[in-house]
Amino acid sequence: MADGSLYCDASALVKLVREERETAALLVELERWPTQVTSVVGEVEVRRVAERAGVAERAGMVLAELSLIELDDAIRRLAGRVGSRVLRSLDAIHLASAVSLRDDLGAFCCYDRRLIADAEAAGLTVLSPGLH
Repeated sequence: MADGSLYCDASALVKLVREERETAALLVELERWPTQVTSVVGEVEVRRVAERAGVAERAGMVLAELSLIELDDAIRRLAGRVGSRVLRSLDAIHLASAVSLRDDLGAFCCYDRRLIADAEAAGLTVLSPGLH
């Protein structure tokens, strides 16, 4: 078992809702982490993808396994400052949410290259099972 929480952004969670090349490796990695979290923004992103793909029920099952981080004032302010200038707004919220966990964060699971670079620059341990 891994220590701390595994933060999963939407690029990771979507792989649990619809089968992608990295899904099997991600499922194996998730077994190591008893606590998995995402932002409420990730919940919205995953539900929208699932709705478009016709797998809304699957999204509900995936999200039921996660702890959700609310978008509070501190995270909102941090999201406005964190990461590079090219980091998209929703990704900045994911990064700020993960950073807000501080010592409780074990790793950051992500498949978006820009967000990976900014998470690594912020000192986070980044996992992208099956990507490499």
